[in-house]
Amino acid sequence: MKKKKLLLIALSLMAGSAYMKADIVDLGSESLTEWSATADDGCDMGSTVTLDGVKVTLGSPDDAGVTWSWHAGNAGLLPSQMPSTDGTAETLITEFSEEAPFGNLPSHGAFLKMEPAKAGTITISGKASANAAQPLVFVTLSKEDPTVILSAQITPWDNSVTQWSYDVDADHVYCFFQLSYPGKLTAYRFTLRGISFVANNESTGLNMLHAAPAADDVSFFDLSGRRANDKSGIRIVNGRKFYFKK
Repeated sequence: MKKKKLLLIALSLMAGSAYMKADIVDLGSESLTEWSATADDGCDMGSTVTLDGVKVTLGSPDDAGVTWSWHAGNAGLLPSQMPSTDGTAETLITEFSEEAPFGNLPSHGAFLKMEPAKAGTITISGKASANAAQPLVFVTLSKEDPTVILSAQITPWDNSVTQWSYDVDADHVYCFFQLSYPGKLTAYRFTLRGISFVANNESTGLNMLHAAPAADDVSFFDLSGRRANDKSGIRIVNGRKFYFKK
């Protein structure tokens, strides 16, 4: 009888451990400009990656029981849920637009909130869920009210792409996520492998300029993150700076 009681206690403790929260931790350092995920970096939503010039929050600290866990096959941190507004399959974020009213911002599951302390380029490394119906979304938000969307850039899914770079500044807050697959809260997930930040050259205010793209069907943004109607001067296309002759 005593052994049976001890066994029941042990089973109860084991069952409870499945619901124990991982730690909310800071995985970076203000002395670093890049961070790469390791097998020791499993953490709760709301954990941060602090780098020189930017703080990135991995999901929401209020998202109880939702975690980032090391996935050896994907060589990165795999979230236990994809982006949603209420942590359920019915509230998954499966669509977004570059035009107002844009769409719903995630408050649960896998998303990154970026708060730069200075202007520069942030690069997110990862393995996107291999489905063309799940593009990558980068949203520029008001710093005074991060629930207000100022602009959005949507990058189509591409199996060969494992890094996404965006120009940011200290006057805005930013959000990055991959759209969820309909009905799949815990599947078709984005794996986070790393984050890096390169500050702009203080003398020019620019980090890098690229040759202008030939395509005419892409979206153009000015340096504040707002959509631009013309292609003159410096414009942001798919997170990179281009210079167009006037």
